[in-house]
Amino acid sequence: MSTDLRRLATSTGVYAAAAVAQQAVGFLLIPFYTRLIPPNEYGVLEIFNAFSGIGFACLTMGLSSAINKVYHRDCGDSDKRTVLVTAVLLDLPVLLGAALLLLACARPLSVQLTGSDASQSLVTLAVASGFLYSIATLLLAGLRAQERATAFALLSLVQFLSALALNLFFVVKLGWGVRGVFWGNLLSNALLAVLAAVASQRTALLHFSRPLVRPLLSFGLYLIPVMLAGWVMDMSDRYFLRLYGSLDEVAVYGVGYKFGMILQVAIVWPFQLAWPAFSFGISKRPGHQQTYARTLTYLMAVQVLAVLGLALLAPVVLPRLLGKAYHDAYRIIPFVALAYACNGIQYCVAPGIHLANRTKQLSVLAMIAAALNIALNLLLIPPFGMFGAAWSTLLAFLFLALTTAFVAQSGYPVPYEYGRLAKLLGAAVLTYIAAQSLNPDSLALAIAWRLALALLIFPLLLLAGGFLVQDERALFGTLVRRWRPSMVQK
Repeated sequence: MSTDLRRLATSTGVYAAAAVAQQAVGFLLIPFYTRLIPPNEYGVLEIFNAFSGIGFACLTMGLSSAINKVYHRDCGDSDKRTVLVTAVLLDLPVLLGAALLLLACARPLSVQLTGSDASQSLVTLAVASGFLYSIATLLLAGLRAQERATAFALLSLVQFLSALALNLFFVVKLGWGVRGVFWGNLLSNALLAVLAAVASQRTALLHFSRPLVRPLLSFGLYLIPVMLAGWVMDMSDRYFLRLYGSLDEVAVYGVGYKFGMILQVAIVWPFQLAWPAFSFGISKRPGHQQTYARTLTYLMAVQVLAVLGLALLAPVVLPRLLGKAYHDAYRIIPFVALAYACNGIQYCVAPGIHLANRTKQLSVLAMIAAALNIALNLLLIPPFGMFGAAWSTLLAFLFLALTTAFVAQSGYPVPYEYGRLAKLLGAAVLTYIAAQSLNPDSLALAIAWRLALALLIFPLLLLAGGFLVQDERALFGTLVRRWRPSMVQK
C-alpha cells in the first residue's frame, strides 16, 4: 500500500504544479484586475467564464474522463493508442457545429447574459477560446491516461507563461481592460492546443476505432449531468447575483471565490487528475480498499490544513492586497474553501460507485445537488446577497459528498478511518477558535501568529489526540532520530 500511495502522491504533486501553473494567471493578475478593470466589467468576465466553461465542458460529452476509464479497463494493449484519436474525432464535429451556432447567436447571448448587447464581441472571443481549450482538454486527457504527468505539467507551464505575458501586455500595457483578458486567454489556449497535439503525436495512432465508440460514449454521456450539476454549484450563483444584485457584487464575489478556489486548484484538481487512472489501475489488486481508505485520510488532512490556512490568513492579507471596491471579497473565502474540500471528498469516494457499476446513480445525485443549489440560491441570495450564494455553494457540495459516500459504501464498501477524520475536524475547529483570541494590529505579527497556529498548534493537537497510527508513528520516530544527530552536528 505504501508504494501505491507514494506513486499517487508523486503523480498528484506533478499535477498540482500543472494545476497551479494553469490557474496562477488568474491569481497573480487579480491585483492588476481589481485596480485596472471596473467591477461592472469584471462582473461581465465572471458571467462569460461561467457559461462558456460549462457549455464547452458538456460539448466534450464527458470524453476527457471516458478516455481514462476506457484506456485502463475497456481495451487491450493493441487498442490503447487509438483511444485518444477516436475520442477527438468523435467530438470534433459536435464542438465545431456548436461553436458556429454560438457565434451566430452572439448578440442575443450578450443580451441574455449581461442585459446589454455591448459585449457581443466578447462572446465571439469566449466561444473561440472555449473551442480551442476543449480540443486541448481532450489531448491532455490522453496524457493523463498514459500517466505522462511530466508532459502534462510542462504544457501547463507553457500555457501559464504565455497567458501571463499576454494578459500583462493587453491589460496593463495596452489598457484594453476586460477585452485584453479575453484576447490573452484565446491566444494562450491556441498555443496549448497546438503543443498538446504535438506531444500526443508520438503515442497516438491516427485511426478511428469503431469498437471504442460505445464504451467512450456510454461512460462519458452519463457524466454530462454530473458536469451540469457541478457547474450549477460552481457558477450559477453569478447569474442569480446579477439578477437580484448587480455586476459589481458579482465582481466582488468572483474575486473572493477565486481565492477560495485555491484549495480546488492546488489540491482537489491535481488529485482529480491523478486519482482516476490510479484508482482504476489498482482496483483488481488485493487490499486496494485499504489504500482507498488511507488516501481519503491523507487527502482530508491536507484539505483541512489548507482550509484552516485560508480562513486564518484571508482577513488580514486580502483587504490590503485588493482595490477598495473589492474589500469585502475575503468574507466568502472560508465558505468556498470548505465547499471545495467537500468536492475533494466526493471525488475520492466516487470510484466505489463506478466499480459497483452504479455510474447512473452518481448522475442522479449530482442533479439533485444541483436542484438543491438552485433552490438555495433563490432562497438565500435575495436577502443575503453574496453570502447567501456562498452558503448555497457550501451546502450543495456537502450534500453531494455525503450522498456519494453513502451510495458508494452501500455498493462497494471501503473501511474508511472515520475516527481519524473526526480528529482532523476537531483539531481544526479548536485551532480556529484559538486564533480569535488574539488580533495583533501589526500585519507581520498577525500573519506570524496565524501561521504558527496553522503550522504548529494544529499538528500538535493531532499528535496529542492520537491521530497517528502505528506505521505512521514508526515513520515519525525514524524521522526524529535522523533529525536529532544532524542538529547535534550543527
